[in-house]
Amino acid sequence: MKDNMDILLGNALKPCISPSVEINEEILNMSTRKSEHRIMSTAFRLAKVAAVFIAIISMSSVVVYAANKIIKEVFVTDHAISVGNSDYVDDAAIAEDEGEVDIQKTGHEDGDDSVNWISKDVEVVNGYATNTYYKYKDYATAIMDAGLDNWFNTTYKDVVSVEYVLSETSDFTEKSVCVRYYYNDGSFFVSENIMTGNVASDVAHSIKLKNTNNKREYTATSGNEYTLIDEITEEDSRTIITTFVMIAYDEYYGYISFENLSDEEIQSILDTVMIEYRD
Repeated sequence: MKDNMDILLGNALKPCISPSVEINEEILNMSTRKSEHRIMSTAFRLAKVAAVFIAIISMSSVVVYAANKIIKEVFVTDHAISVGNSDYVDDAAIAEDEGEVDIQKTGHEDGDDSVNWISKDVEVVNGYATNTYYKYKDYATAIMDAGLDNWFNTTYKDVVSVEYVLSETSDFTEKSVCVRYYYNDGSFFVSENIMTGNVASDVAHSIKLKNTNNKREYTATSGNEYTLIDEITEEDSRTIITTFVMIAYDEYYGYISFENLSDEEIQSILDTVMIEYRD
């Protein structure tokens, strides 16, 4: 098991992270082992933005998130925005390229009237982790099947893609629902996740970015406070600004990213997030 963890370090965990519409279908899990800590890292070799979550894994007894534990601290480094224990966030390690992994596609099934999903695909990563991808028509149905919270008090209609991913290993299980919406002249992407099993209580989560710019704060109408950070990239002589916001409460973690949207538009969306951050 230890050798598998050394190879994977989270490879199985965030297969639905996708920062651009065009490459939704080009997701590959990557792996890395960095620093003196045992770090779980999930990244995706995409043509544009790469996103990564990291979490400290307990290799002994199972330690699951404490009930109602809120991870409030958000901090920014050169290549990441993170929440949780800052001691576990190694910016240099996050910035490095990920290595190759072995991904075996093992099954495909189209949905029928007996299920809510459109299609199901299964893959095995390094012979150790199994990812099952379910495609849906809408966010509400996906989170219902996954048993996750609804993060919004409104229903966004202009859906680009919705996916529920179940990642399973002998040590932990992760449920992820990811959805992208068109919004005005841009789009926004939601990644909502829960990890249970052999996970340390002082977990840290990060989003890997090529660069970090223009850190700012916004207090939504709900009273929730958000840290916004921009990633600036160039593509076809165009400057692309993608804004990221971390979400972390109880056992949930994830993020919302906004592409080609003004701060006013971003704030309007954040005002519809109905998560209650409890003390």
